[in-house]
Amino acid sequence: MNILIVDEDVVSSKKLKVMLEKKGYAVLIATSGREAIKFINEGFKIDLVMSDVKVPDVSGMSLLRFIRNDNKLKNIPFIFSTMINDEETVVEAMNHGISEYIIKPLDEDKIEAKIQNVIDTMPGAILVVDDEKILRDLVTTALMREDYNVLTAENGKEALDVIKKDKIALVISDVKMPVMSGLELLVLIKERHRDIPVIMMTGFSLDFTKEQALSSGADDYITKPFKNVEIITKVRSYYGKKKKMVSS
Repeated sequence: MNILIVDEDVVSSKKLKVMLEKKGYAVLIATSGREAIKFINEGFKIDLVMSDVKVPDVSGMSLLRFIRNDNKLKNIPFIFSTMINDEETVVEAMNHGISEYIIKPLDEDKIEAKIQNVIDTMPGAILVVDDEKILRDLVTTALMREDYNVLTAENGKEALDVIKKDKIALVISDVKMPVMSGLELLVLIKERHRDIPVIMMTGFSLDFTKEQALSSGADDYITKPFKNVEIITKVRSYYGKKKKMVSS
């Protein structure tokens, strides 16, 4: 997970950065709201923003409004931190969609708990796995138009790395790929993350049937070429609906 810290207090930000990196997070620091917006506009991947209320140039509240008013950014979790327990500021922040609020000085356990709480309430991403960039881009574009958060991988091995680092709600994977095939990926997902639904897709419908996909553990199957409406319909059937574990 990539966290953007926005605070003019460089010393405090660096301490927080070290702490978060020890927890496995990737951290970027901005010393002003304007610099934060610059990072965002330059395409840095941001999964969570932690901003002080009072920062130079563009205030924390203005940064929050900027993010919530952008269709591509509006779902990014936003945590405010401040030295003052200002009820009016808290109410305004809540009205603009703040995720959490922390009073300084920042306590390590408190920060970790707040971040974990945000992660737990975040909608998971859809992971699209295919070695063909054109198809990855087409599926990604179709899903993002429906306001889904989408991550991509070129093969099964890369997909497993993504699953380790990010919260994934659904996997859409091609069957035939280099390095690690979709079938190998499917087996490993069902061993390690059985509650994550997997939709398999392939152009080799004669070589690999729907029945084979389902018997291998896939939750569903789609044959290339497919229309956007077909993949969206299948995604809606499984997104956010993790399978319940049944004890034997």
